[in-house]
Amino acid sequence: MKEQITENEKKLLEAFRVKDFTIIDELIHDDGLFVYPNGLTLTKQMVMDNYRRDDSAMTTITATDQIINLIDDSAVVSMNLELQGKYHD
Repeated sequence: MKEQITENEKKLLEAFRVKDFTIIDELIHDDGLFVYPNGLTLTKQMVMDNYRRDDSAMTTITATDQIINLIDDSAVVSMNLELQGKYHD
C-alpha cells in the first residue's frame, strides 16, 4: 500500500508542475490541508485556486523526508517540498 501512495504522490507533484487540475482534484481529499513555510494552513480549494492563476507556475518540485502513516483505511503523508518557479510574480 505504501508503494501505491508513493506513486500517487509522485503523480500529484507532477500534476502540480504541469497544472493538471483533474489529477490534482482526483488525488487530494476535499478535506486535505497544506501547511506553508510561513505556517499558514490552506485548504484544497485555496491551493487549487492559487495554482489556477496565471501568475503562478512551478518548474521544479523536489520532495524529501516523506513519511507515510497508515491508520486503519487511511493514510497520512507528510514531506518537505522544495519548489522552484514563479509565485505571484
